[in-house]
Amino acid sequence: MKLIYSLFLTLISLAAFATNHNVSVTMLFTPSTLSINQGDTVTWTQASGFHNVNGTQSTFPGNPASFGSGSVAGGVWTYSYVFSSPGVYNYHCDPHSSFMTGSITVSSTSSQNLPCYVSSNSLERWYPFDGNANNVSSSSGNGVTTNATLTTDRYGNVNSAYSFNNTGYIQTPTLGQISSTSLTMSCWVNPDSSQIGSYNGVVSNQQSNSSGFLFQISGNKPWVTVSNGSGYYDLVHTNAFGSGWTHIVQVIKPGLMELYIDGIKT
Repeated sequence: MKLIYSLFLTLISLAAFATNHNVSVTMLFTPSTLSINQGDTVTWTQASGFHNVNGTQSTFPGNPASFGSGSVAGGVWTYSYVFSSPGVYNYHCDPHSSFMTGSITVSSTSSQNLPCYVSSNSLERWYPFDGNANNVSSSSGNGVTTNATLTTDRYGNVNSAYSFNNTGYIQTPTLGQISSTSLTMSCWVNPDSSQIGSYNGVVSNQQSNSSGFLFQISGNKPWVTVSNGSGYYDLVHTNAFGSGWTHIVQVIKPGLMELYIDGIKT
């Protein structure tokens, strides 16, 4: 069985995994209301007419920040804005302000429950396995367990780690691919003697050997594998796992892979 205590993913480029929301600009903003997460982007696209997007604080003093496309313009245009601060944002089209309005609610992706050793800076996911497989860093990204059983963590806390049999896994919403960004993955693992075989995956965003990253245990050694869809690039630690819990940190950047075992770089 494999035991994983806590897992968190820090993305150097958070926007690469954020969501883009599209709003059509005609004689209305469609949709006129949105609920998004902190770090998401909204893109307005005008197909016809003469309009603009005005969400400036001079017009809407209650907005957490100003945004706007500028002066009224005709033809086809797009305007995008990244909402980095939580709160409610109102906006309108200046010449049609009586009916052409919109509102965006931005939810915080930070958690007040993060411990001091987990930075909220660019934090994408954190799974403390505190009785479930939920992502504590935001309201999305929760895991769904299959053949995974809650067990005792490295401190002796019950229901604070997961034990997996040969068919067990936790599935979470995709993190996307890594071709245009960087990420750091950290986790605690406790493999037993049955894990000395080949290619026991621990954390991955690959599906059916497609492009992405994979942290695995093979030959009782930790591996990092990155694929671009047409080839694989491996980084293997020279030492086998010892007994007990081991801390793994995997760093992936374009053109660079790093692997740390209990704080020591491979």
